[in-house]
Amino acid sequence: MKIFIFLVICLIDILFAGSFKDSRDGKVYRTVKIGDQIWMAQNLNYEMNESTCYDYSEQNCRKYGRLYSWSAAKFACPKGWHLPDTTEWMELFEDVGGFEIAGKMLKSKKNWTDDDKGSNAYGFSALPAGMVMPRGFWGLGISGGFWTSSTFMNRSAYQNIDPNVYICAATFLGDSAYKCSYCLEGERFFSVRCVKDY
Repeated sequence: MKIFIFLVICLIDILFAGSFKDSRDGKVYRTVKIGDQIWMAQNLNYEMNESTCYDYSEQNCRKYGRLYSWSAAKFACPKGWHLPDTTEWMELFEDVGGFEIAGKMLKSKKNWTDDDKGSNAYGFSALPAGMVMPRGFWGLGISGGFWTSSTFMNRSAYQNIDPNVYICAATFLGDSAYKCSYCLEGERFFSVRCVKDY
């Protein structure tokens, strides 16, 4: 029994890197170490231009964090942290077993609809914060998407899409997670998770 408790404590020490305070507004965020990366274990909730609460509700911001345009997301992370690119998201997905099960491993146990709850095995606690679409708010409780800093400009593959296309990372669908949901700038607002600078 003592060995089991010791192993559990060691596992917690490996997974959870602690917390940090955002000096801009004093908010404290949990952090988690997965593989070689240290991630925020909560959605960013820093108020700035081109950010909003789902349904304009402060309570939703406290629970799910803010939703950001891509142009805001690029500058939203505090000093010492940055908006991850697609390579960093893929490294995260691989560290938890691959994109086929990353949704299950990284999603929180609460707040998702019953069929979509995760195991939160790594303490990442991905939340279904929804999004802002051209026609308004959508997806609270059923959808979680996070911005990446990467851009995509392959005109030959996407003839009918403006070349200024930005990739939305970590769209969680069922047990899977995807890094390549393509969105035009200004078309969507998503959540932000920051990763610690190396």
